[in-house]
Amino acid sequence: LGFATEEDWWDVFVAWVPDRRLSVTAALVNLGDVATLEDQRGAYLSLQASF
Repeated sequence: LGFATEEDWWDVFVAWVPDRRLSVTAALVNLGDVATLEDQRGAYLSLQASF
């Protein structure tokens, strides 16, 4: 993709495991411009429990 410029990107995440059966993960990502799509950003939240 010679027409698409690359930009710096970043991500940050945190995971919390209060108990061996429960975990919570949250993340933010900023990919900048990807090909012809501008300002690609997102958030992620995961809750995992086992019994």
